[in-house]
Amino acid sequence: MPETTERPPVIVPALAVGLGASIAMWAAWYVMHMPGIDAPRSAGVPVMGALLVLCVLLGVASGGRGGRPGWLVGLLAGLVSGALNLILLLSNLVEQATATDQLGATANQLQPGAPLVIVSFVGACMVAGTLAGAVGGVLGRRGPRLSAQAWLGRLGVVAAASFLPLLVAGGAVTGTESAMAVPDPVTSYGSVSFLFPLSLMGEDRIFFEHAHRLLGSLVGLVTLIWAIATTVVDRRGSMKLAVWLAFVLVVVQGALGALRVGENSVALALAHGVFGQITFMVAVGVAAAQRQSYIEAPSLVGDATRSAARRAGKLALFAVIAVLIQLVFGAMYRHMGSTHALYSHIGWSFVVMVLVIITGSLCMKTDKSDRGGRPLRLAGVFMHAIVTWQFVLGWLALWQVPPSEKARPIPTAEQLPTAHDIEAMEAIITTAHQASGALVLAAATLGLVWARRLARNRVGDTT
Repeated sequence: MPETTERPPVIVPALAVGLGASIAMWAAWYVMHMPGIDAPRSAGVPVMGALLVLCVLLGVASGGRGGRPGWLVGLLAGLVSGALNLILLLSNLVEQATATDQLGATANQLQPGAPLVIVSFVGACMVAGTLAGAVGGVLGRRGPRLSAQAWLGRLGVVAAASFLPLLVAGGAVTGTESAMAVPDPVTSYGSVSFLFPLSLMGEDRIFFEHAHRLLGSLVGLVTLIWAIATTVVDRRGSMKLAVWLAFVLVVVQGALGALRVGENSVALALAHGVFGQITFMVAVGVAAAQRQSYIEAPSLVGDATRSAARRAGKLALFAVIAVLIQLVFGAMYRHMGSTHALYSHIGWSFVVMVLVIITGSLCMKTDKSDRGGRPLRLAGVFMHAIVTWQFVLGWLALWQVPPSEKARPIPTAEQLPTAHDIEAMEAIITTAHQASGALVLAAATLGLVWARRLARNRVGDTT
């Protein structure tokens, strides 16, 4: 990344680092609270608070070395991360109920000592961020000072990465038949989602559905912050429109999820699943186009790389379309149990495999001496690795859930006490398969975006 003599706004690196630390924490929180992992539930606030502060320390120290001054970047990053992670901590700080029917009396009520814990926690994150930022500033003193645009590119990567935990959680909701475990479409058993007691997440299906909603809120907040920062920093009108489009898609996706629960509609569940993948694809493409390396790429490549990029770009478009079709087939089978969709999904997987492999090979044919072509080569490697992994997971999922097995009913909130047990291995494999499918789409999108960029002749053309 090039040096700049202009001091970038401190808030841009602080947002990139603080949000990155928060997303890491949310992913850790989700894994640690999954059924069968009970340590956080028994330890409560101290363990979660220590983990949150640790994520701030590591995030600021590793990501904030290009910011100036480091301590101020760290201070603001700690504030951002602490404020955003309060959403998780609040579930420990409200009055804990033992059953959902008790929420009428205690819903949304904080415990007496909650304000002190909140102030102490945010303060601890700010102190940790300041210390980590100071250390990171010393370690990166000899490195280049990054421009505001370079930091905005990092923020875009962070925003796109925030979709990954949400996609995994969405796959887990489908794989565990948890979509109707929380009956109200907006609140959670009458409680504001951020204030839903941790004690009630002990029921497995309630945890999966409620955590999915929380992660959706995280993605919405992160995307909104990304859009505002882009409006302030990025000079390209097309990029501002693209990021706000990504935010609008996130809002529509959230509305589809609420309607799916409110109507208990399989058709809306299918639309919600597919639209989420498309939203992720748009976020990945926009984040790639916001990178400083993307803006400068044409000046760093020669005719050989440009020619290879043109060939890769033509096929990458068909690869993206093929992956989208494959995702629709998969969603139709998962949500509707259509045998026709399953066999179409299996047959089409060979088309996707061939297209993505060939596209990846073309992406890797850029001139290795051209530094600007490196992202396209890496996208090609990513395509090969992830589509192979996805192909294997697909056959494992088919072995785990054969076509002869009938789809199990999705229990409603009233049916949870007598609902069938969750098939753990089946849920793990099918969730991994769905999340991997999203990564195949992301890889093909990166190939398309970078190939189209390197194929251009004019350096100044960044639309």
